[in-house]
Amino acid sequence: KQWYQRRVAITAGDAAVSTYVYCFRHELNHFIKMIQAYTMQRVLHCTGSEMRHELDTALELDDYAQIHKKYCLQMEEFCLLTPEFKTMLGAIRHVLNEAVKFKRLWDRKDLDESPLDKVMSEVNKCIRFVTMLVQRRNQMSVVPQPHF
Repeated sequence: KQWYQRRVAITAGDAAVSTYVYCFRHELNHFIKMIQAYTMQRVLHCTGSEMRHELDTALELDDYAQIHKKYCLQMEEFCLLTPEFKTMLGAIRHVLNEAVKFKRLWDRKDLDESPLDKVMSEVNKCIRFVTMLVQRRNQMSVVPQPHF
């Protein structure tokens, strides 16, 4: 079943819980889509375009090697794989792991408050933490940074 068909499976007596669950699901999907959009737009498209433009102007093999090295370093930074982004990457991974737990609960229709509240609480803490890190990083730097 698709997500919009699952709504029918929840009884009217659970309306308050289901509204909360659907809002949380929407927020989680939004966060994941922002990570995907950032990766596709900034990391793959922009950085790749910059590299292709620089390769068009390269004259020697050493120029190609230098451009490729610069591209690899940028990819490493923009994919949050450098030591300075270790904390942020860990929080994002935690959100994605919690999203998997939420999906399992959702598929089992196990929408009891206790396990669901734990997942929601963890995800909300991590999303707030990542947002704070991104905002601080953007304030400190003129270099384009992640913008989830």
